[in-house]
Amino acid sequence: MKCCKAIYNDMVIIDHVYVADTFFERLRGLTFKKKLSDNEGLLIAPCRQIHSYGMRFIFDAVFISNSGEILHIIENMNLCKVSPYIKNCSKVLEIKAGTVSRYKIETGNSISFKE
Repeated sequence: MKCCKAIYNDMVIIDHVYVADTFFERLRGLTFKKKLSDNEGLLIAPCRQIHSYGMRFIFDAVFISNSGEILHIIENMNLCKVSPYIKNCSKVLEIKAGTVSRYKIETGNSISFKE
């Protein structure tokens, strides 16, 4: 699985963002993971909607457009839930619960990814 860094407000906020861009990687997602560290996340692309069935922990989800604009945020997504369908979304970043709050991530701002 490919890996990159997430950059928000000109600062690297997540060093190890794993990219799930194949059918099987997206299908598996974080389902079998026991936890996420502070510096770890999963970028699912293409993606417009997520679920937390089979997950073992709550997480934050950031829905992002092709241009990097943050369209929607779910903080502390509970287990066994389905997110809303976000029409113009192209990818979703799943990160440790509390990360959105810690970095003051807001809709309308931009996030980028670099190897």
